[in-house]
Amino acid sequence: MLHTQNLVVGHAKKVLLSDINVQMKRGDLICLIGPNGAGKSTLLKTLAGILQPISGNIHWMGEELRDITPQQKAQRLALILTNRIEAGYLTGRELVALGRYPFTGWSGKLSTNDKEEVENAILATGATHIADRRLMELSDGERQRLMIARALAQQTPMILADEPTAFLDFTGKAALFKWMRNWTQQQEKAVLLTTHDLHLAYAFADRFWLITPNGAFSDLPPKQMVLSEAWKSTFPEWEAIH
Repeated sequence: MLHTQNLVVGHAKKVLLSDINVQMKRGDLICLIGPNGAGKSTLLKTLAGILQPISGNIHWMGEELRDITPQQKAQRLALILTNRIEAGYLTGRELVALGRYPFTGWSGKLSTNDKEEVENAILATGATHIADRRLMELSDGERQRLMIARALAQQTPMILADEPTAFLDFTGKAALFKWMRNWTQQQEKAVLLTTHDLHLAYAFADRFWLITPNGAFSDLPPKQMVLSEAWKSTFPEWEAIH
């Protein structure tokens, strides 16, 4: 689904992470974790094609990312960011429907199937009660729920999400992790997300991609990761509560 070769990421020629060689397969739920400022969002946005890598290669489904057209990108990957949505006059349903536009062709008209995907996404994310309200009327948590629904409606093989649980309460966070776990397994999709919810990540993720404070990168299953020196040096507080 996604793999990198000798990837180097950063900004303004400042290297944050080097020699990243990872892959994400069908059915994977991968949590990208690490302290604030370590480069998690930069790596995620680079993998999503928003930021250019300093060097190295990124492949989506066997093709180099640089060779994929914008429409093809939108058909293969849905992206969830924590940026506040400034589209106040849209209703929740209209926001979710934006996830179908990569598939509508030049007319931009939603088909019966597109409308069904929108309604299914709203139902799956528990957003029915806010679907007809305008975004300006909603809390950050409600808006985030709709952004997740938009990504689901897009029906892409991959989802990349930057802190998708940031504005949710604990019940909402747990429900989202459970939904992502089921979605990746049942539909053979792949999800990569950044998170600070380590206990939920430990319970549901297939793998951890860990960035340490000094920029080292590790890729391990959760049980192996929490026993590693990289984990202990990054999250010493974990030992105090286990």
